[in-house]
Amino acid sequence: MELEPLKREEESKRITILKAAADKVRITLLDRATYSHVDYERRVARGALEKINEAIGTGATSAGIIAATLSAKTVLAGLSTNLGEDDRVSAMEAAAKTERGRKERLLEDLKDLIFTVRHRMRIPPEFYGAAEHLLFAADRAILLAPSSTVKDIDDVHKEFSEFVDKIRPK
Repeated sequence: MELEPLKREEESKRITILKAAADKVRITLLDRATYSHVDYERRVARGALEKINEAIGTGATSAGIIAATLSAKTVLAGLSTNLGEDDRVSAMEAAAKTERGRKERLLEDLKDLIFTVRHRMRIPPEFYGAAEHLLFAADRAILLAPSSTVKDIDDVHKEFSEFVDKIRPK
């Protein structure tokens, strides 16, 4: 009975790591699809980019991500490099790293807000329903964080923060 939740958690972590590894390949494919001087290479890069995007989308499996990443690496090996590609790819990687950091900070802050509402605040009876709804939404956002965008998490965080500010004694 306890083994199943551990297996799901391990698979979730594995998928998160594989998605991070696939991001580098995605960024390089995006650069080739955008800046390649040959139409055929742009088309091939776009096709590989679509496949890898499908593989890392919602409901991703580790086998699917690995297969799509290896396929994309094979495609990249056959395409010529572009002038300035390294600079563009490293800039996009830095932006992706910044976005991951922002996502992690939002999640930590959301966890703190959840703890505060559950354990430290007295919620007036007229706000019980709203509190329950927001706690459910926040828990769901944390659970789905690996496949969620920063905007999705930010929306939940903003709504939850506004609720806490509204019921916090002044």
